[in-house]
Amino acid sequence: MKTVQGLEQGFIAVSYKNRFKFLYSFLRKNTQTMKIMIFINSCACAQYFSDLLNFLNIDNQVLHGKLKQAKRTQVMNSFRKNNQSVLICTDVASRGLDIPFVDLVLQIDAPISLDKYVHRVGRTARGHLGKGRSLIVLYEHEIGFLQDLKKLGLEEIKEFLVPESKMVDIDETIENLVKKNYELNQAAKDAFKQTLQSFSNHNNKEVFSVMNLDIKHFAKGFGLDVPP
Repeated sequence: MKTVQGLEQGFIAVSYKNRFKFLYSFLRKNTQTMKIMIFINSCACAQYFSDLLNFLNIDNQVLHGKLKQAKRTQVMNSFRKNNQSVLICTDVASRGLDIPFVDLVLQIDAPISLDKYVHRVGRTARGHLGKGRSLIVLYEHEIGFLQDLKKLGLEEIKEFLVPESKMVDIDETIENLVKKNYELNQAAKDAFKQTLQSFSNHNNKEVFSVMNLDIKHFAKGFGLDVPP
């Protein structure tokens, strides 16, 4: 499989604590001008990030396999008709859906396989002479995944450097939200657990392994003081 022509592809490497911080900072600047699909591997994490962004006044919709079909249809219809919108989704939205004019596919979690990568980025740059952009966020120890992507015939994926000083400092805000809001706290724990479990599904076990993680710091990326 190959990615579509007319697609600009890039990556950013982040630390555990900066993954959500980057996402929030990026969306705060771009939600009024872009139609964005954000891919996350687990249902629980997709729901948690959606809820957390709503608490932080970033409007978005969420689509994953735990939603009832009527709700999925409602979300998709809404996202299709809006030119500036944010959809946080799992791979349930990676294929089989006709979604026009997606400006950017942002992969917050690396896909479990190269096929999944192709299906995800195929949501943009659609149609004759279509153009679009994709950006994948990798933890610093996951850079080896770029070697896998070369198997798709990609000569180069552009690296974007976003220093922490350019990101909005919301660590304390998130920690306080998670501490004080019971439902958000439970959602954070569920997201943390499901994300860990999702590592077992990756095809590249050397790059994507729980053994490569600093679990304590990984938990802080979900706003948790200690791993649940």
